[in-house]
Amino acid sequence: MLLVLGVISVAGYFGYQEFRSYRYEQTLAQAHEAIDKGKREEALFLLRVLVANYAPSDRTFSALAKFAAGNQMPEAMAWLRDAIQLNPEQPEYRVALVVAQIQFGRLGEAAETLAQWPESSQDGAAFHRAASALAFARGDWPAAVKAAERIIELDGAVPVNVV
Repeated sequence: MLLVLGVISVAGYFGYQEFRSYRYEQTLAQAHEAIDKGKREEALFLLRVLVANYAPSDRTFSALAKFAAGNQMPEAMAWLRDAIQLNPEQPEYRVALVVAQIQFGRLGEAAETLAQWPESSQDGAAFHRAASALAFARGDWPAAVKAAERIIELDGAVPVNVV
């Protein structure tokens, strides 16, 4: 009898965890959709739900940063740094940080972020998108073109928007 109750308890726990994971994914998707559609209040509500009810996640910080950047909030950069710290292998967070720094006129910080990019992924398309965005912001057209050409080599397609 105890064994049966133990098995039921374990199954219930894993079922609950699966449900929480599903709710997290659903809420995150709804938050991204609200951000994309410009529904500021709805997005803010959903982001608060994520922060209040789930463990810190790079994906949550990324959504927070996306919202903040779209609403010209400097918090975007702090949240992107948190996302990078939680998942340093995700290059898109670094691209987003460079772009946010550029948007806020912090070109020196963007250059620093680029300089601190892990060497192991400095030849990836993400690095070159960030480098191209910074070069473009600085008005360094030869460097912007060089980075865009490298993106074409790596991705096999012309970058419509490098950032």
